[in-house]
Amino acid sequence: MTTASIVLYLIGLALALGGGAFTMLNFRESRTKASWPTTGARVTSSGISGVRTSNGGTFDRYQIDFGYRVDDLPFQSLIYSDKARDFPALEAKYPDGAAFPVFYNPAKPAHCEVRDRLGKMGGWSWSLIAYLFYFAAGLMLLFGWVAGSAAPQ
Repeated sequence: MTTASIVLYLIGLALALGGGAFTMLNFRESRTKASWPTTGARVTSSGISGVRTSNGGTFDRYQIDFGYRVDDLPFQSLIYSDKARDFPALEAKYPDGAAFPVFYNPAKPAHCEVRDRLGKMGGWSWSLIAYLFYFAAGLMLLFGWVAGSAAPQ
């Protein structure tokens, strides 16, 4: 076994442990979300907008901006969908001025959740970050195995 393969194995192990940590964060957050209180929200704007990609292309996104209050403090958030088949349903459900419930984190009221399968909240989830760590860990372990098996015996 070469030094390079040992280093790659150690990096892979560290990434797998990092993925485990993010998996635990996701598990803990999903358990606490079940008890989040709800408050009323109101759509401040909604509609289709063009989003520019890093390679210069564009695609359509239906975005709903909304506001809500917790303990008389105002908060803003959004949900969106990039699936054109969802646009008519989102337009019907979330016209400008529409009211709907949101669930918010009592420890961090700026964090809220709209429990609607049509849209998704902006931002990264703990589980997505964990999957990225696991993927990178798998690559490092594979590279370590290749580096170890390619070394002269």
